[in-house]
Amino acid sequence: MEHDGTSVQEMTSRSQGMAGRLCANEQAIVRCLKLLTYLSGTFPVPASLLAADLGVTERTVRRDVALLRSAGYPVLATADGYVRDERRKADLLRVLGLGL
Repeated sequence: MEHDGTSVQEMTSRSQGMAGRLCANEQAIVRCLKLLTYLSGTFPVPASLLAADLGVTERTVRRDVALLRSAGYPVLATADGYVRDERRKADLLRVLGLGL
């Protein structure tokens, strides 16, 4: 096996950086699952409350909501906060494979 001049220390540092990114992705998944729980109610939940409960910034909450939307979960932003968009419930059921 050829050596490309990369030191063991550099390779270790790279792999630790990759592990850190994986942990960040896992944290985002956990936050998104918690967001789904919060949004399962009928009343809007303010981003400030979500951020405080999740221990992140409101910007992170907005990013996580964007991730949920891109995955097909119907989340509506209102003046009072985020809520599940009942108008798109059929879309959600289709995404989950439960559509009629």
